[in-house]
Amino acid sequence: MTSGTDVSPRLTWVKAHAAELIDLGASYGALRMSLCGSVARGTDHDASDIDLYVWEFDIESDGTSARQRANQLVKAIRTLSPYEVDVRGIAGWLLDPPFEATMQRDAIDLSTFVK
Repeated sequence: MTSGTDVSPRLTWVKAHAAELIDLGASYGALRMSLCGSVARGTDHDASDIDLYVWEFDIESDGTSARQRANQLVKAIRTLSPYEVDVRGIAGWLLDPPFEATMQRDAIDLSTFVK
């Protein structure tokens, strides 16, 4: 767990790559992405992953479903990150309503990290 004086390496990585993550998400149709989970709450530890939340996907006319693009996005982010990454809130991926509500409550829009 990180303390008030420790800087989470996961949060540091997200902040350093926020613009890249936003651009990558947009290239797959993610209209808004946020950091959530333990990294957003400041309670992550060495075994924590980075949780990202996609609020919605745009509608593509090329026949590629939002779920297909979401799967491609997950693979692209996992290739980029030195840490384990989960992406939630993706079209067609079921989340328990209380779990999703917690993720949304803790969400920090990635754009807040872009200078």
